[in-house]
Amino acid sequence: MGAASRVSLVAGWFPRAVVALTIVALAVGVVAARRRWRRLAYLALGVTAAMVVLAQVVARLELIAYTYPTSFYVWIGLVVFATGVATMAWRPSGWWRRVMALGAVVVSFLMAATLINQHYAYFPTPAALFGQVAIDEISPSHMVALARMASARAVAKPPTADETAIELATAAPPPKKLRDHGAVVTVDLPARHSGFAHRDAVVYLPPVWFSAPRPTLPVIMMLTGTPSLVSDWTRAAHADQIADEYADHHHGWAPILVFPDPNGSNLGDTECVDSRQGKAESYLTEDVPADVVALFGSAPPQWAVAGLSEGGMCAALLTLRHPEVFSAFADFSGEPGPVVGHDKAATMRLLFAGSKDAWRDHDPLTLLSRRRYDGHSAWFEVGADDRGPLAGARRLNAAAIEAGMTTRLVIRSGQHNFTFWSEAFRHALPWLASRFTGTESVASGP
Repeated sequence: MGAASRVSLVAGWFPRAVVALTIVALAVGVVAARRRWRRLAYLALGVTAAMVVLAQVVARLELIAYTYPTSFYVWIGLVVFATGVATMAWRPSGWWRRVMALGAVVVSFLMAATLINQHYAYFPTPAALFGQVAIDEISPSHMVALARMASARAVAKPPTADETAIELATAAPPPKKLRDHGAVVTVDLPARHSGFAHRDAVVYLPPVWFSAPRPTLPVIMMLTGTPSLVSDWTRAAHADQIADEYADHHHGWAPILVFPDPNGSNLGDTECVDSRQGKAESYLTEDVPADVVALFGSAPPQWAVAGLSEGGMCAALLTLRHPEVFSAFADFSGEPGPVVGHDKAATMRLLFAGSKDAWRDHDPLTLLSRRRYDGHSAWFEVGADDRGPLAGARRLNAAAIEAGMTTRLVIRSGQHNFTFWSEAFRHALPWLASRFTGTESVASGP
């Protein structure tokens, strides 16, 4: 892809240019309709009132399960206002003014989308917007070919007496190493045991995976939030590039990163438990480990697991319910326990069939109070203004210490978005890797 595909959509000149263009377009539209200033005033007041009412209705009825800043209503209101101005000036205007009016609607919509995307940092570049999973994505067939090349190098025989000096001189020397960076591949991890309906997984393989003999590498399972794409960790949080940076300082060695589907769909929310929405917990703790060991020759569990938002809670939950599978977890901005859309009643109904005992069996704080977790580790990282996850992290960290876990709690400035989670993983990766190696050669933490 060219340079245009790598332009930042969340920082630099692009967001500023979109905002400036929108201001100019709206100003032109208002000037064109200035003779109808009373109608413009009524339109502005009407749009403002409508956005206030909409915000109150959405909040009171909890129509949207996900948190977002109230400024979103301002951006959406500007789109509605631009549409009203265009409609007002349509009939008495010439064709060029109609084009300008339509242009104002388009650029105001683009501004709203840009500013909302800037808040979450969900699509950092045009390449990510149009479907790029990762910068170093390769096909499964390419991965197999590279693995075979590594094996062939490992068993290459020395030249025989029949090979002349000329033949040896003209032969291309073998490369010193196959790759100086890792690769990302999209594969299906079948749900043979759980039957969980899932999307394809994404897997990061570090440079050393392509060497021969190939070492048996540990695994970090990486979980997204909701709503989500499976590729969120690589596409928006750049986890594969962060792992490459780590590998560059460790002679190509890094853990394998596995990004499975915890929710079954883009808008799904299983909270990583077995329920009538599907056996997500069984899939993540039984099917995924078995498939990864079989496909990539990884070390069997105990693994580590890390997650963002809903996935952060899942990381804690899965480790505490399956300490034989996971020895460490990293919780980035997770809630303290399973909750569907901040609705406890819906959570009880959808996930636990109304059973309080089933809920307690999946509540991390309750699990930490029931037994010891000596030899297990937990990393919590959360933004200082992220009130719900911050309170949850503090409570879980204290309970984890009481239960015998080794913990780190990092509280820093930042929002509930992919910029924060990318840096959180950069901080936690050396610490997580040290759980496998026993040595922490690169300092962890911000």
